[in-house]
Amino acid sequence: MTGFNAGMAGLIQQCRLNSRVVVKKEAGELIKQLVKLSFPKDRNATRASIARTVATRFDEASRRDYLDSRITPGGVRWTRKTRKLLYGVANQLDWRNVTDVERVRKAYYTIRRGGRQVVPFLKPRKVQKVSFSRSIFLQAGMVGKVIKKIQRNVGRLKSGWLVSVAKGAIQISGSNMPPAWVTVHAAGARGRFEDRSNVPDNPAFVIANSATGITQKGMDFIVALAVKSRAAAMVTNAKFFLSGKKKLSDYAR
Repeated sequence: MTGFNAGMAGLIQQCRLNSRVVVKKEAGELIKQLVKLSFPKDRNATRASIARTVATRFDEASRRDYLDSRITPGGVRWTRKTRKLLYGVANQLDWRNVTDVERVRKAYYTIRRGGRQVVPFLKPRKVQKVSFSRSIFLQAGMVGKVIKKIQRNVGRLKSGWLVSVAKGAIQISGSNMPPAWVTVHAAGARGRFEDRSNVPDNPAFVIANSATGITQKGMDFIVALAVKSRAAAMVTNAKFFLSGKKKLSDYAR
């Protein structure tokens, strides 16, 4: 933070800008940079990745009629059959009676990978084999609902930096503004801030992001990049102000 603090000191002391104005302006610019650098970089790519991953972690019933759903002595429920395959799922993985999308969404984060296992019958048949689902087996249409629910949360991690903006403590404007798919989550974002901009000798503004999915290591890395970027920008701005290439009156706009 040394370069960042030095940059603010330069704007305050050399350019004679109001310390509170500088602290709040630079906090806002830093917030915009933190949002930009945080995951995900590409909303559409992330949404597509979610859809693919959900599809690998769950299996879904077809809309055809199920076979007998009684449990066999081996603890298997037979779900449907074709000429070549008899489909089954272990009783504990049969979630076809589950209609709570949130319950399935939470289960999604505890699963690494599903899939199927195709094996011959104990007494092999000429054509047909057995296909066992190794994924949680959902009712028809549930996978799509889970995908949509998870996709709706894309942008929440970035929005954790916007709590002070959402509550009006910081005003942001100009270029590099957060996109709408991030700001839509700002009102309920997980983060905090502490406004010390009115402290006479040591004005400051503290922000923290506690969104689900962000780690201390990841946050430290992102913050370091953002602070370095803003420190360089402040040095450049100070030079422009002192040389007259920029007007001091435009600073807080």
